[in-house]
Amino acid sequence: MMLDDKDRHILAQLDKNGRMSLAAIGREVGLSRNAVRDRITRMEQGGVILGFRVLQGRGGAGPDRAVIFVTLAERADDKALEWLGRLAGMRRLWFIGAEWDVVMTISVAGPADLSRLCELILRNPMIGRAAGHMIRRAL
Repeated sequence: MMLDDKDRHILAQLDKNGRMSLAAIGREVGLSRNAVRDRITRMEQGGVILGFRVLQGRGGAGPDRAVIFVTLAERADDKALEWLGRLAGMRRLWFIGAEWDVVMTISVAGPADLSRLCELILRNPMIGRAAGHMIRRAL
């Protein structure tokens, strides 16, 4: 699916604040509320937007972030990328095509949760190998 600058601007606004109203996004992007809704719907149907998630903050037992490096069993396997993109807690996924095919950032409850998630990923026959690492802001 081809994205234009307006689509990318809408995605950036949703990434900053997923609860932003369509009218507010429209003001930022320079489109009507209805045009924003139509573009979001098109991106959902085209698989660009896979869903919306609530990520709990630090007010309680909020999530930590982790990075997972993945090698696919078959290079550039769209089904594997879609499956990885639907994992709970998924934040970002990049196909990098280097030593590792994919790098993804994900929200997890802690190291044990990350370990269980890596085991789940490795059980999928579309995946060759995976390695997860907890990440925390240094400053």
